[in-house]
Amino acid sequence: MTVDLNVNRAVGIRNKLSILPNNSVLGFVQTPISQAFFDVLRKYPSGDAHLYLPGIGVINGLTAGNYLDSAKTTPATLDGLIGAIKDASGSIDASQSNTNSKPTLRRGIVNLLTYSNDLTNAAWVLQGTANKSGQTLNTPNSNDSVYHLVTCASGTYTAGFILSGSGTCHIFGYNGTDGNLGYVQIALTATPTLYVTSYTATAANILIEFGRMGADTATSVTFGGAGLFTGTLSAAQILACGGIPLTTSAPASSAIGPYYAQYSGAQSMSLSAPLFQMSDDFYFATAAVQTGDNSGGLVSVDGPNAATAMIYMSSKSPMIYMNGGGTPLFKLCAAAIPLGVPFVTGAHKVGSLVTGRCEAIPTAPVSTSAVGGAALTTGYIGRNVIGGADLIGNTYASIYIKGALSASDVNICDRWLAMMQGRTL
Repeated sequence: MTVDLNVNRAVGIRNKLSILPNNSVLGFVQTPISQAFFDVLRKYPSGDAHLYLPGIGVINGLTAGNYLDSAKTTPATLDGLIGAIKDASGSIDASQSNTNSKPTLRRGIVNLLTYSNDLTNAAWVLQGTANKSGQTLNTPNSNDSVYHLVTCASGTYTAGFILSGSGTCHIFGYNGTDGNLGYVQIALTATPTLYVTSYTATAANILIEFGRMGADTATSVTFGGAGLFTGTLSAAQILACGGIPLTTSAPASSAIGPYYAQYSGAQSMSLSAPLFQMSDDFYFATAAVQTGDNSGGLVSVDGPNAATAMIYMSSKSPMIYMNGGGTPLFKLCAAAIPLGVPFVTGAHKVGSLVTGRCEAIPTAPVSTSAVGGAALTTGYIGRNVIGGADLIGNTYASIYIKGALSASDVNICDRWLAMMQGRTL
């Protein structure tokens, strides 16, 4: 099965997702979970189902309409800002007109290291008696090395170096608060090889470094590139994303992997109409990863007088918050999730009962009868609307549906969201 993309995208999901029996020209092979997810969306008119998908082109059968500007005149580019995301199943687009508040469009893994393949650049600073000859680091003495300072928040990171030569050397990390973040000795070969080491920094900014230490024997090392990535990655995972992304003066994404919107604590997207009301049945959820520990908002619907239905992070745990002018409701969706670990979370309300969800596992339902029914007027992605911080992390896709979804349909939506992260639930 394939998806017909040559359709009118100005109308509802029923017309957007015409399924054809066989059309290899379109280049999209329908998966069972995608087909099931489209079937769920077809149950709701375009005014009741809303889907926001960061990216470029067609992703799993849906067009990711991302734009640099909130007026939707200039398409977004990889590693550029996002000013608007078209609603892929309805007509309420997400937008952000303030340049400083726009998230960044990323894909796969992001190399935080600038001038990643250029050892001759001044960003690579010599230590000891080391010297450079093009892409070769000469290390005539012990403790000769070269380092690169990366501006980043505290957290867990993976450094990768492509090196070749003969003898042994070390790769390691350092910052002023933690000191040495870990050393790995490697035995060089004539074949350029990707070597990785991961470490956790409790303070901002990291020096990544390679060179000769102690009894190391390498007097020269040929440099083929380096990177610093959020989270813990293996060499195989980096190679699966196309290898270390090449950078110059700014971080850069890989050419392979899921697309996502990257938020750094001061960005969010706004949805200029109510997606549902407190009294409605609804399901709203997102596929996300938190890269900094704060009370960042994920998905929310807001209104005057502190009226809010929101999923946000609290001590690395996803939480539901609902307040319609009565008694506020707080509901934990899951235990703490380590930074850098992707997850799917959301809320599902039918009648007066709301259920939190994380990784397709529901919590015990709780009553919303005391929450109140104050009007909701605006939606958000990435914003904590009750005074907390905005998200430090990424969103891969977000869904808002007004309607009484069955448990099986909610499970399908959760699984589809995980698929947007390249995972299977």
